Amino acid sequence: MSERKRFISLYILMYMAFSFGLTQFTPYLSKIGYDEFERGILLSSYAVTTIFLQMIIGFYADKFQTIKRFVFLLLLFYLISTCCFYFISTPLFFIAFIAFSD
Repeated sequence: MSERKRFISLYILMYMAFSFGLTQFTPYLSKIGYDEFERGILLSSYAVTTIFLQMIIGFYADKFQTIKRFVFLLLLFYLISTCCFYFISTPLFFIAFIAFSD
């Protein structure tokens, strides 16, 4: 498989993973009892974490001249934390904050 096809396949896989996790997030939080303020905090924690992780991961990817390892490890971490998050049916704000701020 060519490098371009592997990149496109990885990009589609990442898009599917993030779209599943993020589109079901707000309805799930409503269902288990979070109010609007708590849902807003959890959603904004994702954005803030992403801003900081982009800088840190970009620095280390440049330093070690590899992005594939970092992307794979982060996708694996995202998969595990998202699965753990959706198996929690009790509104535990701090745990949800950590799980979603991956």
